[in-house]
Amino acid sequence: SGLASVYFLQDYEAWFYPESKGTLRQKVIDSYRNAHHLIVKTEWLKEKLKEHGYSAHKIHLGLNLEIFYPRDNKYDAAKKRILFQARPFEKVRGFEKALKVFEKLLSRRDDIEVVFFGCREEDLSQYRIPFPYTNMGIVHDQNRVAELYSSGHLLFDCSLFHGFGRPGLEAMACGVPTVLTKEGGIREYAEDCVNTVLVDPTDIEGMVEAIISVLDDEGLRERLIKAGLETAKSYCHKDEARLHIEFYSSIVKDGAKR
Repeated sequence: SGLASVYFLQDYEAWFYPESKGTLRQKVIDSYRNAHHLIVKTEWLKEKLKEHGYSAHKIHLGLNLEIFYPRDNKYDAAKKRILFQARPFEKVRGFEKALKVFEKLLSRRDDIEVVFFGCREEDLSQYRIPFPYTNMGIVHDQNRVAELYSSGHLLFDCSLFHGFGRPGLEAMACGVPTVLTKEGGIREYAEDCVNTVLVDPTDIEGMVEAIISVLDDEGLRERLIKAGLETAKSYCHKDEARLHIEFYSSIVKDGAKR
């Protein structure tokens, strides 16, 4: 047909299936042959594709920094608000693991409020959640997401791996310190003890201790917040859009040859 096809990978999709589903993992990897061009958003994804014989063009993610910025609405109460994007329907996002972390955390502390967002209450009702929590539901409006981030004392993400780890960067842009797992493309922007605290995705006790340290160590909090804001400045959506346009224009100019 003369048309060039472009596929944009935002995650390492083969790992959405467990190791026991090796055939399905391979089908995902093989499907990339159907595209003339592949775009990824991190060096990690680019290297994972290279392992399978594919070349990809990296275009970094961007945020609308006119939306994601610190709002003056910090939650003012006796309890410290921990935000967690709950996606129980995506096993790699670690919801069940997060429940264990929060259960341990709240057994030691009575000054913490757990706030979920990203899923419906009926999604949560399928789980035994042995601690009080607030669920903000699915938040579509980006301004509301930014306001929610800004209201928190910390964002926690315990994903098994990250294609990029957008919530962590969004929180940084809103002036909120983060505790994030260290596997995958998150190292594109996350630096341990510089702009975040990185933890092993299998270390539940380590996650608990990391959260406590960020909540209680005011010097660490301030350093993470300051560095996180600086990091976010390098990820503007206008730059992302420009790079996409330049890449698509080069495809049109050069033809569909890969």
